[in-house]
Amino acid sequence: AIPLIAQELRSQDRDSREKAAEALSNIGRAAVPALMDALRDSDLQKDGLICRALGHIGPDAALAVPELEELAKSSDVGIRLYALGTLARVAKDPTEAVQTLVGFVNDKEHAAGAASQLAGAGPRAQKAGPALLDGFQSEHGDRWSKPALARAFGSIRYEPAIPHLIHALEDRDEEVRAAAASALGGFGPLAAPAIPALVERIRSDRSQMSCGVAGAAAASLMAIGEKAVPAILGIIDLKTHSGYTGAHYMLYWMGPRAWSAVPVLLQRFGP
Repeated sequence: AIPLIAQELRSQDRDSREKAAEALSNIGRAAVPALMDALRDSDLQKDGLICRALGHIGPDAALAVPELEELAKSSDVGIRLYALGTLARVAKDPTEAVQTLVGFVNDKEHAAGAASQLAGAGPRAQKAGPALLDGFQSEHGDRWSKPALARAFGSIRYEPAIPHLIHALEDRDEEVRAAAASALGGFGPLAAPAIPALVERIRSDRSQMSCGVAGAAAASLMAIGEKAVPAILGIIDLKTHSGYTGAHYMLYWMGPRAWSAVPVLLQRFGP
């Protein structure tokens, strides 16, 4: 099946290419040679789908490292970022790729792209944390790069960023607030100090908790887990512009982690 799927990588229809790349990435190591062959096609290098598929396979795609290292020398910065991000995910030692990506973090034009690639590498890119934090605090940060930098903290789990993400929940830019709220969820229980600020975002934004800043804050409270249960119970009666916040659904989706809420719910609503 691999050759037939690989043919779709050269389809004129992007949706077909995306589905083919995803299918090959799900196959895993056996599909790496086909993806490497596609990686040599200059037209396919530009949309990043092949690199993304190899990155999804992870270290099992190590056979592609030489090809990716060559691609990382491209004069096209976008292609270089894709290749470096993939190397950070598949190379046995991601240090060099991570350090090279870090060099783009303070480049206003490419900071968002570099942060996105570092985020994709997860904890393997944790050493990029200090540089990402410098970029996040820089006066050169804009409405495009700051959200990407914020999301990266949660993905690489750089704990020193937690206080800065909490502070960013008050940012005047909604995209930054939403990204900070979402990133905090990546730390799980370690983000417990953010609980009051996340609840305040839900109270202040009063939007549906399925979208926007409030939705991101709700998702992070659920990710924090048991420590967030009292705070979630505190907003169960809070109304938004479109009805109740849906805090009871949060407890439902938390499952056993929200067990401590049962006595309170029984007392309030009955059996």
